[in-house]
Amino acid sequence: MAGHDLNYLAVSGVLSTLGPANRVGECGRPLPPSPPGNLLADFAGGGHMCFTGILLALAHRARTGEGQIVESNMVDGVSYLATMARLSRRIPGQWGRPRGENLVDGGCPYYGVYECKDEGRYMSVAALEPQFFTALCKGLGVGESDWGGDCEDRKNCTKLRLVPEEKFRGNTRKQWSSAQL
Repeated sequence: MAGHDLNYLAVSGVLSTLGPANRVGECGRPLPPSPPGNLLADFAGGGHMCFTGILLALAHRARTGEGQIVESNMVDGVSYLATMARLSRRIPGQWGRPRGENLVDGGCPYYGVYECKDEGRYMSVAALEPQFFTALCKGLGVGESDWGGDCEDRKNCTKLRLVPEEKFRGNTRKQWSSAQL
């Protein structure tokens, strides 16, 4: 299929999982999913699959003396990369909800990106495991109970995001980068 990264992401179904949910434009209509630059299909999906094919062809040649034809397909490559997300839809609480409400697509308040005091500068947070969540709480200066609800209950996620949003806006990214989060 001739096209570009965005086309391959759309055809593979991966595009529908990208970007924050419930964004509304100036006209009051929902905004579409966000393309992630041309990284996923072109470089990861296409490049990775092509590179793997070349390595396998070279290994085959070294073993047998025969050459191989290497065929690389970006749609199949990016679909392969999304396998974990697709399989996770069958695991309760992982990826079965709409975009922006799942564990690793912005729905979890302790796995996301937050703006700092210096506007346009951000910190990423990925505190899924208990020890990282405890370190995040300590670094933000809040107790686990200060989140105001059960962090595992996705119904609370919008409210729970207020805790890190407020805290991260209190310091610059440079200050947060030197903190022990």
